[in-house]
Amino acid sequence: MSGLRGWLRGETSRRTPGPEEMVEVAWLPLWQAHLVSHGLWEREIPNAISEDHTSHLRFAARGPMARIFVLGLRYVAAVAAVTELIGDEPITQHR
Repeated sequence: MSGLRGWLRGETSRRTPGPEEMVEVAWLPLWQAHLVSHGLWEREIPNAISEDHTSHLRFAARGPMARIFVLGLRYVAAVAAVTELIGDEPITQHR
């Protein structure tokens, strides 16, 4: 079951995003997100940054944060590139 009823029952199954859907690749400090975004563009992986202005209210973030998004068909390559650039697997809203 999916949708609201599934969510209310605590079902957390995730569907695989389509190739034309935007997918979050990383949640990083704002300064680092801009550097990683540039690194992705150098690897010909188009991406978008969304500044997360509410992240300073969380204990996990000590400063301004940003999320990086790519198209679903480039997700695997983008995660590999981000891992290479920052030296660790990127954190997302799913992890």
